[in-house]
Amino acid sequence: MQVGETIWVRSHQILRLERDLLVFVIVGEVQESDVDGILQWERQLRDEVGYTLVLVDANRMGVMPAEVRKRAAAALQADQTYCGALAIWGAPFLVRTLINLLLRATALLTRQPAQPTEYFAHRADAIAWLHTQRGPLQKQGATIHSV
Repeated sequence: MQVGETIWVRSHQILRLERDLLVFVIVGEVQESDVDGILQWERQLRDEVGYTLVLVDANRMGVMPAEVRKRAAAALQADQTYCGALAIWGAPFLVRTLINLLLRATALLTRQPAQPTEYFAHRADAIAWLHTQRGPLQKQGATIHSV
């Protein structure tokens, strides 16, 4: 995937905004089949760059049923080399709560620290925060991928 390229996973859009930054525009309900498709692009970028900066546009995100959360947790748990930061923009309270549960459960199950995650009301603030995460993640990604 090249910078500026857009990929669709069902109704969800994935845009490579910068060399190390993906934007996931989640529209409607997330289904189990969406999880692998979305995470595939994050893993591909991480393999290429060593880490990922991810902006999730949750303005139009629907519910995330329990089976989808379980599928996402299993996929994240199986991935022991995760290195990245997650900025979530426009998430309503219920979506923030579900994402927090998913991330905390994954951190507990993998016994690894949770990834840096922040919630924002404005897209520009989210991207600015992701840019502040770049330096530390570049160092961490180089360490993880040199082992």
